[in-house]
Amino acid sequence: MESRIILLRHGLTEGNQRRWFYGGIDIPLTEEGRQQLKERREAGVYPPVPEDAQVFTSGLIRTEETLELTYGPRPHGRIPELREYRFGRFEARNYDELSKAGGRELEIFNRWAYDETGEVALPGGESRSEFRERIRQGVERLLEAHRAYGKKRRESGMPVTLMVCHGGVISQMLLTMFGHLEGTMWDYIPAPGLGYVVSLTKGEPRAFEPIEDPEAVSGKKGK
Repeated sequence: MESRIILLRHGLTEGNQRRWFYGGIDIPLTEEGRQQLKERREAGVYPPVPEDAQVFTSGLIRTEETLELTYGPRPHGRIPELREYRFGRFEARNYDELSKAGGRELEIFNRWAYDETGEVALPGGESRSEFRERIRQGVERLLEAHRAYGKKRRESGMPVTLMVCHGGVISQMLLTMFGHLEGTMWDYIPAPGLGYVVSLTKGEPRAFEPIEDPEAVSGKKGK
């Protein structure tokens, strides 16, 4: 059986505009972000999602608002494992601020930034290894829910699951699903309000394509 999972990044936030490191703080969309989502919806950028589709968010307000603005108010579940990377006490700061401040804080941040083991965490945050494992668990939970939903919907058309979450999370989800991608994970982070459509056969991911907006570069195809 063929099916689809739509991975959609939340719309524009103050954190995106200010180039913050942020994942754990719960901030809403900006007015610009809200308007952009409305315009894309009206332009037909977003793939169709049946009324009886299975829908999830990460539970943070920016994903809740994005869901309502793109597909309207829908009953949905939440998968908190698919929240963004947690930067601990470096949340809501950007690299320019850290560079100007210098000193111990910059040293701590750079130790994390240049770590190749994946085991260094920022104070109060998580390591890359912890993040990857959390996303692996979230992907497993999402796929299990999608397969169970597909069995119930076997006779009523292609099963579609919508997951509204976060940019770095979506990139790591693709790495988890497909094992290897050309380039780096940074190449697969979609722009705010965009994402990917993952095609599955018998519940197994086999390919993905970006949700494209003529006004933005959204990502790459795979497999």
